[in-house]
Amino acid sequence: MHFVLVFLLVCLATSANQSHAQSSVCESGDAQCLELEYLRECKEAGATVQSCERWLSRLNDLLEEQQEPELAVAAGYTSIALADLSFDSSVESKYRQDARDYYLLAYSWNPQNISSLYGLAATSASPQEKADWLKKILEIDPDDSFASRSLATNLGALGKQGVLEGLTYLAASYSSMHPSAQKWALASRIYNDYIVAGEAAQAKLFLESVRTDVRGAEIQAELDRSAYESIENVRAGSSTICNVDVVAILGSDFCFGLIEGILNALDATTPSAIISDERVNIAALAIRSLILNSDKIDSVRGNWRIELAERIEISVLSKEPDSPEIFSVHALLSYTDEIKSLDSAQKAVQLAPNDANFVTQLGQLYLALGRGQEAVTQFELAKSLLPQSRHGVLDQLIRIAGDTP
Repeated sequence: MHFVLVFLLVCLATSANQSHAQSSVCESGDAQCLELEYLRECKEAGATVQSCERWLSRLNDLLEEQQEPELAVAAGYTSIALADLSFDSSVESKYRQDARDYYLLAYSWNPQNISSLYGLAATSASPQEKADWLKKILEIDPDDSFASRSLATNLGALGKQGVLEGLTYLAASYSSMHPSAQKWALASRIYNDYIVAGEAAQAKLFLESVRTDVRGAEIQAELDRSAYESIENVRAGSSTICNVDVVAILGSDFCFGLIEGILNALDATTPSAIISDERVNIAALAIRSLILNSDKIDSVRGNWRIELAERIEISVLSKEPDSPEIFSVHALLSYTDEIKSLDSAQKAVQLAPNDANFVTQLGQLYLALGRGQEAVTQFELAKSLLPQSRHGVLDQLIRIAGDTP
């Protein structure tokens, strides 16, 4: 909820302008300074209970001067931070209760304050109570998609009726959203929730509404008419009909059609023009979506990977493109041909030596081929390209590769 915190601190800075109790560290009204002080005293590595308590004391000084809901909510978030810093369970419980009291105070001052309602939902004692607070948020702002998703998840814990009630909120949120990756991800969730709840008829009805919203046939026809010459249209079309969630629930036909159209357009392109053609990258991203849904596609399209790999070799790779993405997906499609797959993975790394994803992919191929030492070399290189927080999986792969003869 960092975005809420930033908002609260901006409000806090405004309140500080009107108060005689001003921070001894920050200038009055300096929102950035106030935020940094909070992070330093309550959240960063060097933060202690004592430093965070000092921050809470400043907030309480301000609260004595004025009844500002935002100040009370900020004190609630600070109390949660103190609970997280505590090693004593009884002290932790006290801070969490304090946080709830601050949220209730803010709510009593302004029942329309959404930040306080989120705080009350987060500190609720039961799923039903949490649902009640989230419903109040949606009464104030029906388009709050985060609240609707949280409410649906919470209601799902109450049994089938809860799932169905939650779906009404999700469907309303879906209807209010513009076409985007977030909208299609929500569509996938709604469809799967209907299936899990045993509501096949409702799932089918919802699927038809998604099909109408996606406009797959219209997009395909528009791209065919323009012969895939407009990069903007190709990019927009692929972001919809080749979206991973759209493919998951509507199938892959439209996406395959788009990829075929791009490859046909590339067939007619001169070698010099293809080298930097963005359509190659768009095709590669679309193919990745298919690969992520391969378990659903395999049952209806058989040898689609081999056929698509061969098509890419003719239409794209023969023209020596400079797109590491297309070589990477070709390596994934050609996994049954070790030589082709390894050659494409190596080419992707040559074109983008500082991309940890391509380097890791090459290491995984070496590992699959039993070439442990070469795999370790790639995994170590990938680690050097990533922050330490992302080393965990690579360390596991290094241990596995170390056991490979």
